[in-house]
Amino acid sequence: MSAEEKREALKQLLHKETELLQTIDRLKINAEKLNKQDKIQKFLSSMANPKVWKRSDQRYTEVHTPFTTRAKELMEIYNGLRMTNVPLDERLDILLNTKWTVKEFDCDLTREIVDLIDREADMLNRGRGEASLEGKLPLY
Repeated sequence: MSAEEKREALKQLLHKETELLQTIDRLKINAEKLNKQDKIQKFLSSMANPKVWKRSDQRYTEVHTPFTTRAKELMEIYNGLRMTNVPLDERLDILLNTKWTVKEFDCDLTREIVDLIDREADMLNRGRGEASLEGKLPLY
């Protein structure tokens, strides 16, 4: 090959290599997101599962404590907030339930969450779609 052809072949090879590296990075990012969600779900499930106690007769007893009951409620709220394409009434119920749960603790973070919930409920009542709530479409 001539020097010019060699340079063009190396340029194409570099371009192909760059595309493959970008694809690998995209796949890593997607895998990290999925792994993070799986980790969160496993954590919430382990907190919400009843405690299992081994008795003296070698049988097991499941005990629902106030903590496991509360953890189950919080897991259901979390899963409800993550759901997409739910009817408007159901989404508003999820938001209202979340709002009352968060209001139990008064701090800057919970006040901000309540404000965001109120804003989302207002936008939903005005007929805004999910895409506009995520910032994917212009709001004008």
